[in-house]
Amino acid sequence: MEKELLKNKRLFTIYNTERINRAIGISPKKGKIASYVIPFLIHTNLKGFPGYIDGADAAGGIYFFDWTETMKSAVKEFFPNSKILDEGPTRLFPTKYCVESLLIMGSIGSIAHNEKSDYDYWVCINESAIPSKELELLKKKLKIIEEWGHKHEMEVHFFPVDIKKVQNCDFGESDKESAGSSQGKILKEEFYRTSIFVSGKIPLWWIMPAGIDSDRYNKYKESLKVSIDLDYQGFVDLGNLENISSDEYFGAALWQMNKAMVSPYKSVLKMALLESFIDPATSHEILCGTLKKGVFTSDDIGKSLDHYLIMMDRILDYNNARGRSDVVDLLRKCFYIKVGEKIKKGATLKGAVKKDKSYREIVMEKYTEKWGWGNEILEDLNNYRDWGFEKVLMLGSQVHNFMIQTYRNLTDKLKTEADIKIKISDEDLTMLGRRLFSLYSKKPNKVEYLKRAFDEGLLQESLTFNVGMDKNKMVVWSLYSGKLSKETVVNAREKLLKRGNILDILIWIVFNRLCNEKTSFYLMPNPLPVSMIDMQTVIKELQSFFPPTSIADLQRDELLSDSHKLKIFAVVNFSSQRWAKKIEDMTIFYNTSWGELFCEHYRSMDGIKKLLGYLIENPSINAKDIQDYCKVFTPKSEFSDNLYKEINGIIMRQLGSAK
Repeated sequence: MEKELLKNKRLFTIYNTERINRAIGISPKKGKIASYVIPFLIHTNLKGFPGYIDGADAAGGIYFFDWTETMKSAVKEFFPNSKILDEGPTRLFPTKYCVESLLIMGSIGSIAHNEKSDYDYWVCINESAIPSKELELLKKKLKIIEEWGHKHEMEVHFFPVDIKKVQNCDFGESDKESAGSSQGKILKEEFYRTSIFVSGKIPLWWIMPAGIDSDRYNKYKESLKVSIDLDYQGFVDLGNLENISSDEYFGAALWQMNKAMVSPYKSVLKMALLESFIDPATSHEILCGTLKKGVFTSDDIGKSLDHYLIMMDRILDYNNARGRSDVVDLLRKCFYIKVGEKIKKGATLKGAVKKDKSYREIVMEKYTEKWGWGNEILEDLNNYRDWGFEKVLMLGSQVHNFMIQTYRNLTDKLKTEADIKIKISDEDLTMLGRRLFSLYSKKPNKVEYLKRAFDEGLLQESLTFNVGMDKNKMVVWSLYSGKLSKETVVNAREKLLKRGNILDILIWIVFNRLCNEKTSFYLMPNPLPVSMIDMQTVIKELQSFFPPTSIADLQRDELLSDSHKLKIFAVVNFSSQRWAKKIEDMTIFYNTSWGELFCEHYRSMDGIKKLLGYLIENPSINAKDIQDYCKVFTPKSEFSDNLYKEINGIIMRQLGSAK
């Protein structure tokens, strides 16, 4: 046993070193910070260095910290004026340690690693052995280092995890970054598959034989404790992982549906993986086991292995075997966009200097060649940021439809399994479910949310408004992409973005972030009272009053409570003649605590009654803070000031504050 564990440790170390070198090769500056500087800052508590905490009780210190020449050189590179770095360990390092192991989890050092990738660290600790004061100081230290990383344009996140809880696959409730109660084993599988060991104790799982059950795992662990050549204290036991039980799949799918609100083209790949996991017709070997087996048996000692490619191969093979050519095409496109390496076919231009190809370039050339992609497909995907509105929406629709259909497939399969209990807390189920409800549900007067695969492509450089009549002689506004004239608008059906009421269109533009301060607006000449200045003013007011929000950022407490109105914006007489002295029409916009936005239209005093009814719903609102909660807009006219004062007086009286 001891001989086998020694061999496994050696092979893991080679593989892990290759991951670190690959990460530094992809992003040299950030890679050095992540692999060498950050562990040094966590281990030490030196005045003048990021992460310094004043006081003798300052927490930090990493067990088995290795102060190599490579690390020393990297730290000196970022802190060239710090003479203390030439001092010995006694001056530099603490005598107390609280961090058992430091690892990076995610895409770093893989084909999916790029300059924008986040650096997510697991900071493994024995929570019960750390006084609460020291634990708070450690978290404070990590927060300071996070902020320092941001100054170097690095998105750094630290997640202190308790070793005992990880052993039991307990990751708590859901929040923005946590997987919550829904998918303990799935998160643990992803951790073992994607993590890079940075400093401290090596995860015990990584030197155990591939595919062993918990009984054998414990036997190997006992033999390790009496080993002569392997120090048991040099390993951290985060627990074995044999399989993923079906009770986690529903929660995991629900979580990925929520993650898709931020990065849908990334979540597509993980959702496809979940489907391959749960299908009884496929191999149930977990992917971290497949990776470990490769590390221990590959011809190049695991150097060429990439956890992201192992995942891609699994989901592409799964869908190819089922003849789903449309799904395979979607997965390939999402993978290519996620990687972000622009591949071009063809010979090198004459006279051009042949450069060494990067790891990412070599891999993506191999895959696109295998898929039979020519220059036409590659050129199209390379320029996806310049796609037109319709094309962006088409991919977004394909992505969201795939997510919804796969979610249904997963839940349908789970229903066929007898006596399965869904593993997710009631609160997580409520919170995640309500986010999905806010995104996908259709309700009267709800402003449509455009399903996108990515943010690029929806922001418009210019927009043109035109007005006409429908079959019933009713006024209908049309919104077009680009600058159009009266002559060109007739044959510009492919540039048509939306038709309907003008205020419905304006709030739709704002809600879906189709314009910014650089967008140019154009209005076809027409006999109606609405001017371009009116529309631009309303857009600006709406953007200020309803700033961009993401459903994925909604607060947990809000989602666990009943939905309520957050802000109300009323527009009076927008479509009326500017000589109107009385309230002829009112449009009311309001957003809710569940991330929804609504637009309602009323005639004359019906709008005032509805507005007052909405104000009554919130008894905490008073005259002092009414401007932050409710705003009234009237387009500029001879009587607009009088109209505003009249409506404002009605509101003040309703609030009981009129003098």
